[in-house]
Amino acid sequence: MRVALIGCGTAAEYYHLPALVSEIGADSLWFVDPDVGRARALAAAAGAPPSHAVADARDSTVDAAVVATPSHLHAEVASRLLEAGVHVLCEKPLATTAAAGRRVAEAAAAGGSVLAVGHFRRFFPTTPLVADLVARGLCGRLQRFTAEEGYVLAWEPQSDYWLDRERAGGGVLADLGPHVLDLLRTWLGPDLAVAAYRDDSLGGVEADCVLELDGPVPGTIKLSRTRALRNEVRIECEAGAIVAPLPSPGELTLELGAHVHRVEVGEDDAYPAAFRAQLVDFLEAARNGGAPTVRAEDGVAVLDLIETAYAHRAPLQQPWVTG
Repeated sequence: MRVALIGCGTAAEYYHLPALVSEIGADSLWFVDPDVGRARALAAAAGAPPSHAVADARDSTVDAAVVATPSHLHAEVASRLLEAGVHVLCEKPLATTAAAGRRVAEAAAAGGSVLAVGHFRRFFPTTPLVADLVARGLCGRLQRFTAEEGYVLAWEPQSDYWLDRERAGGGVLADLGPHVLDLLRTWLGPDLAVAAYRDDSLGGVEADCVLELDGPVPGTIKLSRTRALRNEVRIECEAGAIVAPLPSPGELTLELGAHVHRVEVGEDDAYPAAFRAQLVDFLEAARNGGAPTVRAEDGVAVLDLIETAYAHRAPLQQPWVTG
């Protein structure tokens, strides 16, 4: 199978490229980026022919593609490929609006193509384990949850698009929010609704936010790019609690009354394995015509929640801001 990596930024280099090299022969990889020098660098790292580094994708060249462009280009690039019959694994978010996400899903249906969404945390070992604990009801009826993920941003981007609301789709909610919301929908069910939302945006992208959700299991999400938070999801139950680490697997805790059970789950750096598992899942669906683990409707549902939150934004209290 011939596969293109479209968008050769930091995420592509650190995560998608190692997964592709492990699963696809170098001669079957293409690299697409407006900065052809950047595409050539990744092609060289993979051992692919120099001729496989190009500025624009040609739909007839490949059978499948990983779309890792800036967020505002996801819908346009993915839709064109899907309509041409190319299978697509699209980085999260699927688009910057729910309507655009639905159009991508329609393009996949029109082209008879497989569309997978890059919510790679589904492939962490903690994800099915927490889902199983919830399904078994070991702690009794679920009552509410709290989710926190925050750290001082130390990412090394190749561009500044993530500082532009129009291109990134938002700030920390649009960046970390899809991962956390997708996990919560996987564990607690799809019937989550926005109750309230606050962030620190003063016209640019937000760096801190608080999202309140209603549903059968209500709760609160706190996200930050400026400070360390607890970095966990805590699901309160009648007889105890389930505590899962964020963003990577680590120590999973099951609290049952006075008894606390701790289990180490996964590797210190689980990202490479999760990206490989995500790619294998996508390629298997593309080859066999099946459904990937993370489908278009999952990506759209997350976009609906984020879009609703932004539409109901209220200011987050910032004591140093007056007026």
